[in-house]
Amino acid sequence: MQLIVLLGAELDIQVAFNRFEEYREGFGLKFLQELELAYEYLRRHPRIGRLYANNRQRFLVPNFPFGIFYSVERQPNTYFGRFGSSAGPRKNP
Repeated sequence: MQLIVLLGAELDIQVAFNRFEEYREGFGLKFLQELELAYEYLRRHPRIGRLYANNRQRFLVPNFPFGIFYSVERQPNTYFGRFGSSAGPRKNP
Protein backbone atom coordinates (compact mmCIF):
# COMPACT_ATOMS: atom_id res chain seq x y z
CA MET A 1 0.00 0.00 0.00
CA GLN A 2 1.28 3.45 -0.87
CA LEU A 3 1.20 5.94 2.00
CA ILE A 4 0.45 9.61 1.63
CA VAL A 5 1.19 11.69 4.73
CA LEU A 6 -0.74 14.94 4.66
CA LEU A 7 0.99 18.26 5.33
CA GLY A 8 -1.00 18.82 8.52
CA ALA A 9 0.14 15.42 9.77
CA GLU A 10 3.78 16.25 9.02
CA LEU A 11 3.44 19.42 11.07
CA ASP A 12 1.82 17.48 13.94
CA ILE A 13 4.68 14.98 13.82
CA GLN A 14 7.25 17.79 14.06
CA VAL A 15 5.44 19.36 17.02
CA ALA A 16 5.23 15.97 18.76
CA PHE A 17 8.91 15.28 18.08
CA ASN A 18 9.89 18.63 19.62
CA ARG A 19 7.68 18.03 22.65
CA PHE A 20 9.11 14.56 23.26
CA GLU A 21 12.68 15.86 22.88
CA GLU A 22 11.95 18.61 25.44
CA TYR A 23 10.66 15.93 27.78
CA ARG A 24 13.80 13.80 27.42
CA GLU A 25 16.67 13.94 24.96
CA GLY A 26 16.46 11.06 22.49
CA PHE A 27 12.76 10.45 23.19
CA GLY A 28 11.76 12.28 20.01
CA LEU A 29 13.93 9.95 17.96
CA LYS A 30 12.35 6.96 19.67
CA PHE A 31 8.95 8.41 18.74
CA LEU A 32 9.95 8.65 15.06
CA GLN A 33 11.15 5.04 15.12
CA GLU A 34 7.86 3.87 16.62
CA LEU A 35 5.96 5.95 14.07
CA GLU A 36 7.83 4.30 11.18
CA LEU A 37 7.09 0.87 12.64
CA ALA A 38 3.41 1.83 12.90
CA TYR A 39 3.39 2.92 9.23
CA GLU A 40 4.97 -0.38 8.19
CA TYR A 41 2.40 -2.30 10.21
CA LEU A 42 -0.44 -0.33 8.61
CA ARG A 43 0.96 -1.02 5.14
CA ARG A 44 0.66 -4.74 5.82
CA HIS A 45 -2.62 -4.58 7.78
CA PRO A 46 -4.52 -1.50 6.56
CA ARG A 47 -7.83 -2.48 8.20
CA ILE A 48 -6.37 -2.95 11.70
CA GLY A 49 -7.21 0.55 12.95
CA ARG A 50 -10.36 1.21 14.93
CA LEU A 51 -13.15 2.78 12.91
CA TYR A 52 -13.34 6.39 14.05
CA ALA A 53 -15.63 8.60 11.93
CA ASN A 54 -16.43 9.41 8.31
CA ASN A 55 -14.81 6.22 7.02
CA ARG A 56 -11.58 7.06 8.81
CA GLN A 57 -9.67 4.80 11.10
CA ARG A 58 -7.34 5.45 14.01
CA PHE A 59 -4.24 3.53 14.99
CA LEU A 60 -2.42 4.46 18.19
CA VAL A 61 1.38 4.61 18.09
CA PRO A 62 2.65 2.17 20.74
CA ASN A 63 4.19 3.78 23.84
CA PHE A 64 3.25 7.34 22.81
CA PRO A 65 0.16 9.53 23.18
CA PHE A 66 -0.14 9.87 19.40
CA GLY A 67 -2.75 8.55 17.02
CA ILE A 68 -2.64 8.08 13.27
CA PHE A 69 -5.93 8.88 11.55
CA TYR A 70 -6.20 7.42 8.08
CA SER A 71 -8.45 6.23 5.30
CA VAL A 72 -7.78 3.51 2.78
CA GLU A 73 -8.71 4.37 -0.78
CA ARG A 74 -8.83 1.94 -3.66
CA GLN A 75 -7.40 3.13 -6.95
CA PRO A 76 -6.88 0.87 -9.97
CA ASN A 77 -4.22 -1.68 -8.94
CA THR A 78 -3.19 0.38 -5.90
CA TYR A 79 -4.29 1.10 -2.35
CA PHE A 80 -3.54 4.51 -0.88
CA GLY A 81 -3.46 5.33 2.80
CA ARG A 82 -4.03 9.00 3.56
CA PHE A 83 -2.67 9.83 6.97
CA GLY A 84 -3.41 12.55 9.46
CA SER A 85 -2.42 12.54 13.11
CA SER A 86 -3.26 13.64 16.58
CA ALA A 87 -0.99 14.11 19.56
CA GLY A 88 -2.14 13.81 23.12
CA PRO A 89 -3.52 16.77 25.06
CA ARG A 90 -1.40 19.87 24.90
CA LYS A 91 0.29 21.18 28.02
CA ASN A 92 -0.87 24.54 29.29
CA PRO A 93 2.05 26.91 29.96
